Amino acid sequence: MANYYLVKGSNAVAVVQSWSHANRIRKYVKGFNCKGYDTYDEANEDGLEHLAEITPYYIPLPEFLELGKVVSVSALNRNYQNKEEK
Repeated sequence: MANYYLVKGSNAVAVVQSWSHANRIRKYVKGFNCKGYDTYDEANEDGLEHLAEITPYYIPLPEFLELGKVVSVSALNRNYQNKEEK
């Protein structure tokens, strides 16, 4: 049984600790896909790779995915735009 789940789609990623949590955030992830991992590091690595594939090259990516938090491309883009405007 998996200890961590990577939720990914065409617009976002997240690492969570239960299938029920993954299912609750399903509505925020377009093209919902979920995979189980034994360790957070494995799920995080795959999640960051997927995020790099779906995010425009000029937007900085986080160093790690915060457990339980959905990271969307649109939010990363907003943060990037706000920093550029300052």
